[in-house]
Amino acid sequence: MKAKKYNNNDSGFLAVFITIVKTYLPFFLRILPASLRRCITLAFLLLSSTVYAQQLPFAHLSIADGLEDTVIFAIEQDKQGFLWIATRTGINRFDGDRFWTYGQNDGLPNNLARDILNTRAGRLWIASERGIAWFDGKKFQTLTDWPKNVSARVIKEAADGSLWVATYGAGLLHISAGQSPQILETFDRSSGLPSNRVRSLLVDNKGNVWIGMSGNIARISQGQVQTIQWHARRTEIRTFYQHSDNEIWVGTRHGIFHFVDGRFLPLDLGMDLSKQTINTIKRDSKNTVLIGTRDFGVYQYNVNGQVKHLDMKDGLPDNSVNSIFQDNEGNLWFGTYGGGIARLSTSKVLNWKAQKGLPNPNVYAITDDHTGCIWIGTNGDGVSRLCNQELTHYTRDDGLPHNKILSAMIDHNGTPWFGTLQGISHLQDGEFINYDQDNGLSGSVSYHLIQARDKTIWIATNNGLNRFVDGKIVQFRRIHGLPDHRINHILESKNGDLWIGSANGLIRYHQGKFSNWTTEDGLPANFINDFYEDEKGGLWIATNNGLSYFYNGVFKNWRKEQGLPHNNCTVILPGKNDEIWIGTSRGVAIFDGNDFTVITAKEGLVFDLVNRGAGYRDPEGNIWFGTGEGMSRFAADFKPGDSNPPPVHLLSISNNQTQLAIDDIAQIPQQDSSLHFNYSAISFQRAPDVNFRYRLDNGGSSKWRETRLRDLQINSLAAGEYTFEVTARIGNGQWNDAPAVYKFRVTPPFWKTTW
Repeated sequence: MKAKKYNNNDSGFLAVFITIVKTYLPFFLRILPASLRRCITLAFLLLSSTVYAQQLPFAHLSIADGLEDTVIFAIEQDKQGFLWIATRTGINRFDGDRFWTYGQNDGLPNNLARDILNTRAGRLWIASERGIAWFDGKKFQTLTDWPKNVSARVIKEAADGSLWVATYGAGLLHISAGQSPQILETFDRSSGLPSNRVRSLLVDNKGNVWIGMSGNIARISQGQVQTIQWHARRTEIRTFYQHSDNEIWVGTRHGIFHFVDGRFLPLDLGMDLSKQTINTIKRDSKNTVLIGTRDFGVYQYNVNGQVKHLDMKDGLPDNSVNSIFQDNEGNLWFGTYGGGIARLSTSKVLNWKAQKGLPNPNVYAITDDHTGCIWIGTNGDGVSRLCNQELTHYTRDDGLPHNKILSAMIDHNGTPWFGTLQGISHLQDGEFINYDQDNGLSGSVSYHLIQARDKTIWIATNNGLNRFVDGKIVQFRRIHGLPDHRINHILESKNGDLWIGSANGLIRYHQGKFSNWTTEDGLPANFINDFYEDEKGGLWIATNNGLSYFYNGVFKNWRKEQGLPHNNCTVILPGKNDEIWIGTSRGVAIFDGNDFTVITAKEGLVFDLVNRGAGYRDPEGNIWFGTGEGMSRFAADFKPGDSNPPPVHLLSISNNQTQLAIDDIAQIPQQDSSLHFNYSAISFQRAPDVNFRYRLDNGGSSKWRETRLRDLQINSLAAGEYTFEVTARIGNGQWNDAPAVYKFRVTPPFWKTTW
């Protein structure tokens, strides 16, 4: 049999050309007109898009998720655990699953909110364009003596619980704490401030109040105003920060300065920030300093003095970062100017998307050649090789038989093989050697291929099973005993048998004979997408209707009801400590034998839809998934988010659409009883894994009922006294032993009342 050959000797020309251009382009551009420079620079950026880049698993939240606006000014967490987000058009409260929006109709002085403060006493304050307000649990209450038409910019708490508020027009206001807050004193030009327009504010560890304006800094110490001389270039003081050594830093329109020997001097962090606008400076739980900028993303400065830069190419939704916050789960939140918010929960996941080098984000196959290079098959744009931090692409123009790649594997000699929509191919000495039906394949669509220990190549096609050895192809079809022609997956077992996943169940090829198991034998579905064999010889099977384990002739099955995110299981891989990783149409599930931990795009996966068979575990134990919008790699030491019991809260209770006070014992007429409960359990990393249980007790021993719903309707109750309880857990972890409780009384109609 003579295979078709296509020469690929010129495939490296583009990479060489790009290298030459990168070297000489800066010198060449200097002598060209500005308009021509822009055109050439744009052309080069498009040409060099094949350069490899990876992204951190930022989870993006925007208007489509329920966020009020994409311009974020502040992020804070209240004492109950809810996240609050200040935007141009209102305030959001977030529990990891749902957003609630508050605006002027809910008591805010203005919808444009610039800052949020959660005091040590647990009161939540908002600084808005027309004053400040606090949240009483239902709506916002405003300060009655706030000066007219004055914007509140920043709000901070002093050691005694009083508040300091930076305003744009009335200087600095000192507000009392307590049930009826009011203005205690005002510091403005008449008090010695250089300006009544205050941009930034800090109350330091000694109780000093630092005030930032345009080109000026003042400090209030023991009630006295002192102007701090600014010896550098006049600039806006945008933010204050107190470092771990108590040194005061300021972020300006021209970088960062620090307070040394009574004056502010440029701060050297080993990078030039002198031309950058600094919006915010925060410190995380690892003492890493996070610097949010306008247009240049975020800089991370760790305790060892190392600097890391993050921007949109690393996964941020926008390069202008206004606010940074770390919640009590350890998640980092980034509020941007125009890109919404982003959450970063782990650095143990890396993502690749189309705009980061992949020509097509729809990844169907992943493998590696054990030299550090990853081979990626795409749905329509051929093969990409990820090697030495660069991507190289191969298509039909380079000799592939088709650009839709359905499977990939590396043989014992290190040669890559590919199953395509038009036969199989392998790359040898720079040439693609192709085989299709003209060369003996039973079907042109090659869904999967493996090399057995005896070096035989087995090929799964749309029209039967094929064995390729010594340049010859042998077909297996129904006439040879094969139960079905649609073959999806192949596995060589430890004892040398061949396991075959088909569209008509599980097939074993043993000593030249085929055996078949279907739904009639206990399989959850006949369409098998993937499987793997564990150390005991048991077979874990991913079907289009659930997960199955086949051992000693018995199937044990799991579906969505048992914790899978979706019944269509597309990939199955072994993890560490006997964990099973399952790719589905709605994310990835990690199964430890008892519980499923779900990972979606909100937890770091590049996209929720994992393609059939697009999974790989590399020699280092990293887990790879190909999805409809890119590729994710989970590090071997990746750990899912915390599974501690989440806090549970009753949000609202109504009867016949009439709101009831949660802290009162309601009297509900029996003939009108139609109760609606709305509740929440707060988890940001593990929101898809939250499970609830509830019970309604009226003096007996009512049983708990489990649900994944966050709303519950109960109708037609008998007269009596009731206690409603709801609690939650992560996956099948420990239930929160402090349920949310509501007590009420259902009263009988008057004709059933004892006179």
